[in-house]
Amino acid sequence: MTCQVVLLNAWGIGLASDSAVTSGNRVSNGSEKIFALPEPHKLAILTSSRAKVMGFPWESILSAWSESLTKPLASIEEYWLSLEKWLCSSITSTTTVTEAEFSYLEDVIYWKLWNDLYDNVWHPVLYPHYSRVLKPEDIAYIDEGTIWDPEFKAKQSKALSKELLKQCIEIIQQLENRRMTNHDPAKGINSGQSRVWLDRYFSLYPNRFNKTFYEELLSNFPTVPGLEERLTSLAVTYLTNPDWSSTMLCLVGFGAEDLLPSALEVEILGFVGGVRLGGAFSTMTSVSSSGHLFYGQRDALDSLVLGRDSILMDATAKQNEAISKFRSQLQENDDAALTELREAFESTLAQANIENEVISVGREQRLRPFQKAVQMSPVRDLAEFASTLVGVQSARAAFSQDNPTVGGPIDVATITRHEGFRWLRKK
Repeated sequence: MTCQVVLLNAWGIGLASDSAVTSGNRVSNGSEKIFALPEPHKLAILTSSRAKVMGFPWESILSAWSESLTKPLASIEEYWLSLEKWLCSSITSTTTVTEAEFSYLEDVIYWKLWNDLYDNVWHPVLYPHYSRVLKPEDIAYIDEGTIWDPEFKAKQSKALSKELLKQCIEIIQQLENRRMTNHDPAKGINSGQSRVWLDRYFSLYPNRFNKTFYEELLSNFPTVPGLEERLTSLAVTYLTNPDWSSTMLCLVGFGAEDLLPSALEVEILGFVGGVRLGGAFSTMTSVSSSGHLFYGQRDALDSLVLGRDSILMDATAKQNEAISKFRSQLQENDDAALTELREAFESTLAQANIENEVISVGREQRLRPFQKAVQMSPVRDLAEFASTLVGVQSARAAFSQDNPTVGGPIDVATITRHEGFRWLRKK
């Protein structure tokens, strides 16, 4: 996990980042999460969530890209467009599947299909059926995980009724529909493009594994008519409606034509076929916005700065639930004597929203004074303030998590139009 704070005002930017990096169940403190472009550029890039993209460390990618820049670009947005174009042309191809793309698709397609298939079809539906109808030696063969030979596969396929076969297909269809409904679409990709990339990815399997994609995926699975086509449709949604476990890049600083600093945020899932998979980017400046950005773990910061304490919000939610139950009881009671009480209760409830009141008080007493302090502070003070906020989140993680995912030395820097990027403290 990560905690990073960027504070902007008309004079410049103060930024700070922790250095914890999570790998499985292990957390180490030594990651570089702030990449400063060399002079004459006045720009830094913060990375959070993932230290790599397409298998390459961000530090290596950003170093190689920065070497391709011959002069400062006009704006922060132009820096991002340059980086996006460089990534699309360097690690992807519009005609073939590169090694980086194959590895990415293997994670996004093969293993997700495998998990969905076995978690939703095999374990809850097919295996219980086989446990009831097969001989003990056949169940033992299945439990060993040995790849089914053609004779065994044909035998187990015949053991499935039409109802079970239909249920298998319907489950995959439901997974597809659920993903289309519950997962936001990615930018710059449609189902037609996804199918082209899938076909190219599938075509590599015979040369690499001496099997087709589905021969490998379904090696321990009965033959279900129409299953491969249904799984391909599901795989398309892994790209068009992805799981949003992405890298967040934040580009902060000054373009060559910028008088005021700005920040640009980008979500990146990966790059395939010359296209970035991810969300749209958004920009902000110190003049027209609140002047602060928090990345990664931020519960302590939201509580301190926004007044949105998670414990307090949970308490208000429970209070609202209790009030709703009381309202239902009043409405269900037909006693005419309670009519006046019901009307008074509804009138009071319409004027008093506990959750909104908590948010409003937090905004008035915490956020606005914080924003005023950011707008008026010298840039060096902004950087020290950003460092303090990261330290607050690090302290929260230290006493609330068994293996704190925010911590380690805090890197602190400033960016101004006059001096460009300057480290104040670096591990």
